[in-house]
Amino acid sequence: MKAKLIYLLSVSMLALMLGACGGNSASQSAEMPSEEEVKGALDQVAGDVENALQNASQGLSQGLDEAGKELGQAVGSASQQLGEAGQELEQAMGSATEQLGEAGRELEQAMGSASQQLGEAAETLPGQLSALAEGAEKAMNYQEARDKALESLKTMGTIYADITVKDYGTISVKLDPEAAPITVLNFISLAQNGFYDSLTFHRIISGFMIQGGDPLGNGTGGAEKNIIGEFSTNGIENNISHLRGVISMARSQDPNSASSQFFIVHEDSTFLDGQYAGFGMVEEGIEIVDKICEDAKPIDNNGTIPADAQPVIEKIQIRTAE
Repeated sequence: MKAKLIYLLSVSMLALMLGACGGNSASQSAEMPSEEEVKGALDQVAGDVENALQNASQGLSQGLDEAGKELGQAVGSASQQLGEAGQELEQAMGSATEQLGEAGRELEQAMGSASQQLGEAAETLPGQLSALAEGAEKAMNYQEARDKALESLKTMGTIYADITVKDYGTISVKLDPEAAPITVLNFISLAQNGFYDSLTFHRIISGFMIQGGDPLGNGTGGAEKNIIGEFSTNGIENNISHLRGVISMARSQDPNSASSQFFIVHEDSTFLDGQYAGFGMVEEGIEIVDKICEDAKPIDNNGTIPADAQPVIEKIQIRTAE
């Protein structure tokens, strides 16, 4: 390629020189350069061209090398950045996947819990509806029974219960039919039938109360029937507060389990309010309650009195006053 270029340049230069001599033959003959001069001139031109080509080639090669290096560095940097971006993206995707997984598990648990609760609610709903219907029926029956009891008790005027305790004396209690008519009617019925005669106070806690009226003498007995609990937590209003001297019905955990057992409050115990059916107040003989508590020697923290040491209820007599 280089030789061909030199040849073409030489021919071109020779043609120019010959053309310049083509006018006056005499002048041409006199001014025509020798072959050696032409050859020298051509060699000079060829050398200059070759040097220029070599310089251009070296510059181009150097420029290409530098451009290649810069391109390589740029590609390397871009590749590194792409790698880092890929790692960050992978981490972000991994984190997002984990969070989605946790959210999915929490949702699954929540749905499972909700499903279980719905299932339980569906199972218990019939029972709840039945209990509501039964409660409504009891409320209607109670209201009817309450009205009848009040009507009967009002004809008696003011009612008192005289509780005679052997070796101690008589505790006179004024009953309150308005607060708990069914309780009062039940207590009067048992007393008039002699149910309480010779029973005892089997549980005594000084500063709290004395409890009696159990035919078994141990807190587990009662009369033949139970009565409804006339107190607020059982859905029935009763405004009697358990202050010193109040008489109230004892019961088990069942709110409607009261039967024959009763207690007389020794010292204010208002924490019982709304949970037990108060039905009267001591008007005379509270000092007898004090003395019974003073003499009592319970064998445990529950106020249990040994059978042979239990104060005896000789009789409960019902009387009225206009």
